[in-house]
Order: sequence, then structure tokens, then C-alpha cells
Amino acid sequence: MGTQRAPLKPDTSVTGMIKVIDSATLSNTGKFYDWEGNEVPW
Repeated sequence: MGTQRAPLKPDTSVTGMIKVIDSATLSNTGKFYDWEGNEVPW
């Protein structure tokens, strides 16, 4: 997290997170998603 070994640059991650948040609807709430919009099993 935040070191040279981090898989993403912060701006890439945040841009993806904003897209996921902006596309949220009532039908896909209550789930976990990664920064690319893929559902993460819980």
C-alpha cells in the first residue's frame, strides 16, 4: 500500500472507484466491488 510495489497508481485507482460509485444503483447495493467494478465475494 503506497510503496513502489503497489499494483496501481493512486490516480488510476481513484478514477476507477469514482466510475464504480457513479454507476451504483439500488439493484447492486449491499455488495463489494473492486476498483474495476468486479464483484468481490464476501
